Amino acid sequence: VRSGVRAAEQKAGLKQLTDGSDDSKLKSWRHAMWRAAVLDDWKLLQNAPEEVKSDRDLVRSAILTSQGQALKFVSSDLQADEEIVLSAVRHFGTAFADAAPE
Repeated sequence: VRSGVRAAEQKAGLKQLTDGSDDSKLKSWRHAMWRAAVLDDWKLLQNAPEEVKSDRDLVRSAILTSQGQALKFVSSDLQADEEIVLSAVRHFGTAFADAAPE
C-alpha cells in the first residue's frame, strides 16, 4: 500500500512519506487508499470522506491536475482558504463560483 501511495505522490510531485511512524498525513489505511485513488483520478474527491477532502496537500494536487475544477469537491474550510481558491482560479477562472462565500 505504501509503495503505491509513494508512487502516486511522486507522480503528482508531492512530498514523499517517510518510513518512520510520523505519518500524520495518513491517519488510517482508508485515508491512504482514498489519497492514492484521488491522486490517480481527482474526480473521486467528490465521493471521498471529509478527512480526505480536508487534506491540504492532496487538494493542492487535485487542483493542479483538474486545472481548478476540483475546488467544488473540497471541504468548506479549504473552499474558504485564499491560497487554494486563488490556485484554482488561476487555472480555471469560473472556479471562483465554488469558493466559500466568506
